[in-house]
Amino acid sequence: MSTMLPEQPSTLLTTALAVISGYNAWNIDAILAPRAPNCTHRVYPNRLGRPTLNMTEYEAYFSSLLPYFENFTVTIVDAYVDEKANRVALQASSAATSVIGPYANEYVVMMKMTDCKTQVYEVREFVDSESSQNFFPNLTAYITGNGPGLYGDVPKGWRGLPWDKDA
Repeated sequence: MSTMLPEQPSTLLTTALAVISGYNAWNIDAILAPRAPNCTHRVYPNRLGRPTLNMTEYEAYFSSLLPYFENFTVTIVDAYVDEKANRVALQASSAATSVIGPYANEYVVMMKMTDCKTQVYEVREFVDSESSQNFFPNLTAYITGNGPGLYGDVPKGWRGLPWDKDA
């Protein structure tokens, strides 16, 4: 992750780091574990046209992408913690191998936590829009054309990404 993080992070930061650890594990259960049942996830900027997803929608969406990436690694650049408002913002970058080539992106992930500070109930993820617009249409075309995952599997019921107009 990052050397800028405190050795003994607060409960809020520990929860936020659990979100990132889930992505680094590249496992849907680990990705969802720190989230409250009512958690929503939205990717920005708005011009990308991505909807707010509830837990069920996010699980279905993200599970469908897992077979197409490997070695997904998120690196935290910086963290901002607001203990009074139960919020954490992380500046991060990611890199991975995908079925269509290398993937990389930059993020600011803003999370709102429950009063107990151990679950996330809202994720607002700002991405590098140019990187996303260059990569995801190509990945969608590959998957829609029945391209196999990295291990030869095609997720059942693939209907495109939730924000694709033809999905």
